[in-house]
Amino acid sequence: MKKILKVLWILAVYSIYICSCHGSDDYIKQFKYYSENDIYQDSLPRNQSVISNTEIIAIKCPNDHIVSRFKLGTDIISYTAVYKRPDDSVKESLSFKSRYGNRHHWRIYNIQKTESVKIINCLNIYKDNETNPIEKWNHLIKRTKKQKLNITREKDLNIMLHSHTKKIYNSSVSEKTIVFGARSGYREFNSEHPQVYKGDKLVTFNATEINSEDIEFLEPIDIIQPYHPPPIFKIDNNKYKGIISKNKKLWIAKPRGFPWTFNISLEFNGFTNQPHFFKYEDITLSYLDLSKKNRSEGFEEDIEKVIRFNERVITLKEPTIISLIYICDNCVNGGITVMQHMTIGIDVDFGNKILPTVKYSYDQLNFKPNCSFNTNVYSHLKGIVFNKDKTTVIRLVHQKDKNIERFKLEEGLVVVTDKNPSGTLVCIYDVFNEKVAISQKFETF
Repeated sequence: MKKILKVLWILAVYSIYICSCHGSDDYIKQFKYYSENDIYQDSLPRNQSVISNTEIIAIKCPNDHIVSRFKLGTDIISYTAVYKRPDDSVKESLSFKSRYGNRHHWRIYNIQKTESVKIINCLNIYKDNETNPIEKWNHLIKRTKKQKLNITREKDLNIMLHSHTKKIYNSSVSEKTIVFGARSGYREFNSEHPQVYKGDKLVTFNATEINSEDIEFLEPIDIIQPYHPPPIFKIDNNKYKGIISKNKKLWIAKPRGFPWTFNISLEFNGFTNQPHFFKYEDITLSYLDLSKKNRSEGFEEDIEKVIRFNERVITLKEPTIISLIYICDNCVNGGITVMQHMTIGIDVDFGNKILPTVKYSYDQLNFKPNCSFNTNVYSHLKGIVFNKDKTTVIRLVHQKDKNIERFKLEEGLVVVTDKNPSGTLVCIYDVFNEKVAISQKFETF
C-alpha cells in the first residue's frame, strides 16, 4: 500500500511539473524579467509612473501557477515556486484577458487622485508551499509631480446614436473601452454590455498596447462623459389603469378605486441606441398641498419625496394631485427640468373661460365682482385685472390693510371695490405652471 501511495505521489509531482513547464514560454514573453532562476530582487517590485490625470489604470498580471525554479546557471531544480493571488490583495474593478496568451490577464483599478503612491500586488510567491512566502509580485505606482497630461475630454459625447461598434477616440488607434459608474459598476463596452447609463464614464485604452507582449502597465488615452437628449415620463397606460395622457401638460387618471398602483419611468421619445440611459436616475414626486390656509394666503406648498430607481412602482391611497420632476443636468446646455403633472381621481376643468355677462340696474348689484383663490383643488389665483388696473395676490398679501387701489383682499377672495363696476374682470390662475384666465363682463343699464 505504501509503495502504491509513493508511486501516486511521484506521478502527481511529475504531472504538476509537466503542467507548470508547459506554457512557461508565455510568461517569459509577456514578462521579460520572468526567469526560471531563483532571483527576484532585481525585477520586483515593478515601478510605474502615472503621467496623466486619470483615476483608472490597467495592470497586466500572471495567472496563478506553479513552476520549477533552477539553481543559477544549472538545470538542477532548486525548489517549486508557487504563484498565488493573496486573499487580502487590492480588489480590481474589472479584469479581462488580452487577445494573445492565456496565462495572464489585465486588471483595471481605480486609484484615487488623492493617492500619490499605490501598491498593488498581483501575486504572492511561495517556496514549495504557501507556508513559505519569499516575494510579492508588486506594482509600485506613483503619480508624477510634473504637470499632468489631461486626457479628460471637455466636450461630452452624445451617446444617443453611439454604440460599442463605433470608435470614441477619432484616430487610427485600436480601442478597448471600459464603462464605469457609481450605480452601474464596471464593465467592458462591448456586445455583451452595450448599454450606457447616465453618470457613467467611458475610459478608452489603446487595444494594441493591451495585446502587446512588452507592456504591463497602461493609462487610458481618453476619458469622456456621455450625455443624452432629455427624456419624458412614461406611465402604465392600459385599460386597467384608466390614464388619459394625450394632454402633454396634464395627465388625468380615473382609477376604478383606491389604493391605486402605477409604474413610472424615464424614456426617450424617439430612436436611440441607449433606451435605458436614464434607468438609474432619481425622480422627485411632489404632492401639491393646497390647504385652506395656504390658499387664503395665495401660496402653495409642495411635499416632495425622492423616488429612487428601484422604487418606480407607486401606490396612492386616495385622490390627489402629483407632479413628477426630473432635473437632467447635462441633457442640453445648462441642463433642463422635465416635469409632468397628473390628477388622480379628481375632476379636471383645464382651460380659459368666459363667464356670462352680468347686467344690473345702477346701484342694484348685490355682490362685489371677485376672484376666488381657487376654482378647484389644483389651481390658485396669481393675478387680477379689471379694465386697465391690475395687481397680484402676493402684493395684496403684503399690504397692511390688504388693499391696493380698487382691489381688496377678503376671506378667500379678491374683490373689486367699485360701487357700480363696469368693465371686464379677469382672474388669472396658475394651473401646474400654466396660466389660465377666467373673465367676466359687468354692465349697468
